[in-house]
Amino acid sequence: MVTIVLSLLAVLCFLEVGGTITLIMNNVSKLNLPPFSLLLSVLKDSGFTQEQVCKAAGISNPALNEETLSFFSLARIYQISLTQLELNLAQIEARPVVGKKSYEMLLKCTLHCRNLAEVFDEVCYFYEMLGAGRGIFSLNSDNGIATFKIKREQDTPLPVTYLLMQAGLAAHYSLISWLIGRNLEIKTIDLSCPTEFEYIAGGIINAPVNYVTDGYAFSFDSAWLEYPVIRSSSDLASVLPLFPFDLMLNQTLNEGLVQRIRLLIASMLSKDQLPPDLQSTATLLNLGASTLRRHLQKEQLSFQKIKEEVLVEIATNWLREGNFDIEEIALKLGFSEARSFRRAFKRWTGKNPSSMRS
Repeated sequence: MVTIVLSLLAVLCFLEVGGTITLIMNNVSKLNLPPFSLLLSVLKDSGFTQEQVCKAAGISNPALNEETLSFFSLARIYQISLTQLELNLAQIEARPVVGKKSYEMLLKCTLHCRNLAEVFDEVCYFYEMLGAGRGIFSLNSDNGIATFKIKREQDTPLPVTYLLMQAGLAAHYSLISWLIGRNLEIKTIDLSCPTEFEYIAGGIINAPVNYVTDGYAFSFDSAWLEYPVIRSSSDLASVLPLFPFDLMLNQTLNEGLVQRIRLLIASMLSKDQLPPDLQSTATLLNLGASTLRRHLQKEQLSFQKIKEEVLVEIATNWLREGNFDIEEIALKLGFSEARSFRRAFKRWTGKNPSSMRS
């Protein structure tokens, strides 16, 4: 059973009107939100009230609106609601629940992967390592189509199951898209739920649905497996506090081209890989070198300029941290010797590398 539970949303909150909870949503047609009636019914059946949700989320006044609800409160409300639903279902099924620390470990492991193929291997191995009760995760590729599948180990045909399984599928989709800085383009979705409980296909994971009997899955072009992971450990601070819920408070997980280049270079350096040149960067981003150069020229930028900005930032951080000597930093950044690095750093910043030591 999937225990990462979340919904993709832009803006939502709970508002008490006449003793009931109203879900306020913006651009709901673009999101992977469960229908309000389903979410409210499942929460009620699980014995979790609005007051409990607000108290657990640290919100003193349950009468909220879109303007007064902070980003943190949004994430906390869904974190509390969906986590509680998962805990209740785990009790019904007499199975263990994976804790937040375990998911943080999964996130950290995927950051060390080079591409999506390695990410999916890491995800499947992670759940296999945790043992029985967490579901069976797999990735299969056939005739150019890859399928990521989550199969339940026991069947509990309840509305809460249908909601959480779709939320779990959305969670993995969102994590994967965040890692590569692009929305993974889905071809089809497989769901093992009655048609009246389907809600995921109209959101960001916008694809035709196949109703099956053996799991929840999404399929995509196998070429995506070669897409590079562009995130690194430096991105952890912004997502760990409410992971994975805070990743989902955006309509799109796409990064702009320039930002993807920056993140890719930083990510490769964090994995002890040499910084890429323009040709290898274009290949990794599934672009031609001339196309990449043309896109950057439109923004009055050059690849070399972007690369140097990233190298300056990383070199400065390493110098201040003091974990590497100047010779090591030079080699990590792709210089043949420390002298070449010193000259380049002085050209970039007007300062000697030694002056940046704390």
